[in-house]
Amino acid sequence: MTTKINTSTIDETFPIPGEDNDTSGFRTNFEQINIQLNQAGTEITELQNYAMLSGTIDNNTTPVTNNLRSSTITNGTYANFHGAVVSQNNESGSIEINVANGNFQALRLSVDATLSFTNWPDPTYYSSRYATVRIHLTTSPTAPSTGVTILGYTSAGVINATGRFKSTNFPTVHINPGSTVVIDAWSHNGGNTFFLNYIGEFNASPGS
Repeated sequence: MTTKINTSTIDETFPIPGEDNDTSGFRTNFEQINIQLNQAGTEITELQNYAMLSGTIDNNTTPVTNNLRSSTITNGTYANFHGAVVSQNNESGSIEINVANGNFQALRLSVDATLSFTNWPDPTYYSSRYATVRIHLTTSPTAPSTGVTILGYTSAGVINATGRFKSTNFPTVHINPGSTVVIDAWSHNGGNTFFLNYIGEFNASPGS
């Protein structure tokens, strides 16, 4: 935004040395100084509230979370960015994967599980927004092979599987002790249709 601070309303030549200066000139200057300082304070507060920060205002070594409120960063490069890891264990058969929590989520299953997705970007507010999540599935080393069913997404408590598209090589998923199964899921329309790709089953290897 363009600043509204207008210092031209302050007469920096007043008072004039050696002259009997009218007190109204002092009052006018003091009034304008007060107005412009208040405007500066308002604009600084707006910057503190809405600007992207690398640290808190009072301690710039403390990391902060910047909420961009659906604003766009464009025409640049980035380096050393990392996604948050979200982990959860299941004791019952139903697990909701909250896409808003991050694009990498690790699930440790102790019983057969049914997966569904929540909080894809809402197309009502965010048209044509693409979101993806990579899922790592493991099970306890002492547990039996664990089956996984992927139903769909939940919206207002309703599970929808009709918009589900799987890659042609998508198997019946079972998680064996000691292995990790990796699946990618993504949507471009709030989960009304979503896509699943079976990346594979990974096992520890000593290398070669």
